[in-house]
Amino acid sequence: MLSIPWLLRVVVGSLLLGITSTVFTFILPAADLNFQFRQSLDAPSFLTQTRFNLTNFNYDGECSKVFKSEKNNERDVLLLGGSFHQAKKWKELEPMVYSQFKMNLETIPNAKKVFVLIGNPPTPDFIENLNKCGVEVVQAKNVPQGN
Repeated sequence: MLSIPWLLRVVVGSLLLGITSTVFTFILPAADLNFQFRQSLDAPSFLTQTRFNLTNFNYDGECSKVFKSEKNNERDVLLLGGSFHQAKKWKELEPMVYSQFKMNLETIPNAKKVFVLIGNPPTPDFIENLNKCGVEVVQAKNVPQGN
């Protein structure tokens, strides 16, 4: 015969699983989980329109031990890369990506920002728009698109 504590754990676990499934299925609709941030490239400041002040990173005390150079200097490099074999997918991500680049331009203005483009740009104005965000685009040679 099964012990009561074991059976109780099974019943409680099943109830918790059922409640959690109900919450995610009916109370939190899928549309709310697909967060998209829409920010114009011409907005006055990404940093002043968010809930977090991204200019106040903690460079003091315990946090300062990992930083060997002065904050926000010319030695900092942000290296990114990508391939866009589906222009449709790029159009879905474009507003979010440009807002992130704008945030990088404002939070680390002295850092060099480089995007390694594999294959062809997804739109004719892609390289020009990244340059406006302070990002240098370097096209990779002899690398098949989609890698």
